Amino acid sequence: MSASASKKLSLVSAIFINLNVMIGTGIFVNTYLLSARAGAAGFLLYPLVGLCMLPLIAITGRLLNYYPTGGLYAFAKEHSAYLGFLSCWSYFFAKLASCALMLFVATTLFQQLIPGATAINPLMMCLGLLSFFTFLNLLNMKLGMVIHSFFLTAKSIPIIFAIISGFLLFDTSGITTSSFVFSGMIINIPLVLYCLAGFETACSLSRNIENPSINGPKAVYYSFGIIMALYGLFQGLIYMSTYEQLASLTSYQEIFPSIAHTLFSSEFIANKLSIILSFAIGSSALGGAYGILFSNSWNLYTLAENNHLIGSSVITKLNQHNTPYVAVLAEAIICAMFLLFNQGSQLPLQRTAALGIVIAYTISALSYFLLLKKVGGSHKDFMISTAAFVTCTIFVANCMVSFCETGLAPLLLFIGILAIGSCMFMYKQLTK
Repeated sequence: MSASASKKLSLVSAIFINLNVMIGTGIFVNTYLLSARAGAAGFLLYPLVGLCMLPLIAITGRLLNYYPTGGLYAFAKEHSAYLGFLSCWSYFFAKLASCALMLFVATTLFQQLIPGATAINPLMMCLGLLSFFTFLNLLNMKLGMVIHSFFLTAKSIPIIFAIISGFLLFDTSGITTSSFVFSGMIINIPLVLYCLAGFETACSLSRNIENPSINGPKAVYYSFGIIMALYGLFQGLIYMSTYEQLASLTSYQEIFPSIAHTLFSSEFIANKLSIILSFAIGSSALGGAYGILFSNSWNLYTLAENNHLIGSSVITKLNQHNTPYVAVLAEAIICAMFLLFNQGSQLPLQRTAALGIVIAYTISALSYFLLLKKVGGSHKDFMISTAAFVTCTIFVANCMVSFCETGLAPLLLFIGILAIGSCMFMYKQLTK
């Protein structure tokens, strides 16, 4: 069952949701790590990884032309119901790991701004925000677009500030041959993947977009192009504004206050500006979390719609606002479990999210290759498909290796999630 015509999302709305999901915690959390580990080479990661992803972007748009509804599941279902299930299942959990990180980042930032808030357990605050967003997501999509617009406006404030201040403090003296730490680029690829993921949100919402076969691919192309250019510029200007202070900084939370104090000699103005920017960054994290919760429930709904889940008939129930309320409640519970298991730790959650997403990307790339063999694609189409698949497999390997730095427990947890899902899929197949 699809949304009624009056509740369909326009192309602009779909792009807004894509941007709201993509411009989340990652761009701000990565500012310190990329600068400290890769130096001046940090900003190159966004365009380089983005260029590697272009074949994937191209085939995602073409897959949406073939399968305007059904999202990631539909891409692979025609060739293998299990691959369709695994792609959607992996992606669903990966996005909830990302949501958990965003909620924790927002909470820790707001605790610094609100007097007395530090006495509250940050995980309890995260669970409170998660409950509130779950309630909002049970309401209609028109209300959801108002909330998306607010968060997108809030997160644009620190980005615009970083770009303007970067040009005002423009200093290329820190960009030397020795400042390019290329050895620090490879290990940080999952962090960049985490930031660039989200263009495929249009796949999850495709059933709710006006004219999905046309507007779905456009939402993917436009949002990714905007993000790739914006992120590279943002990280480059951040590095040039802070490279002299990097040795004394310890986390991303100190990046914007450092820029504010460099830009303004007045301690009062710098401190007030730092508060505003921290609030905006916290709001951007909340916006990313809300965007994920807003769209991701439809992935679980799709799996239930195809009777791959235990209790599928219950999960596919919609409320009066055409929202799959059981799926919304389920994703809230799973997100809470990620929070409790990882205790809000940044790198494990980022790498879990990146791994789950690129697994889904890899399956989509394989599905497009199989589709071309079936319908008879051109030599150029096969080259793009092969490039996308090779790139995705390299990304998967890189994500798995990166867990060696933070411990294998999060990786084993995610493998367990995939195994449980696979067992459930086989059980449902046997009982059909």
